[in-house]
Amino acid sequence: MMDALEPYILEILGIIITAAIAFAAAQLKRWTGIEIEAKHREALHSAMMSGVESAMQNGPSKAADMLV
Repeated sequence: MMDALEPYILEILGIIITAAIAFAAAQLKRWTGIEIEAKHREALHSAMMSGVESAMQNGPSKAADMLV
């Protein structure tokens, strides 16, 4: 059953991560005046999604090892 739900879960988590990154970027700009470039936001999003995918496939401890 988890295999069938995995694409939907990843899509929802992708949306949540995108929103969190956008919020954090807006807060940083408000506090410091520094704006995070789109390519850096995309790289951060990609890294976070890789961690989520790894956690779903291999478990949280393997995902942490991968990210480190």
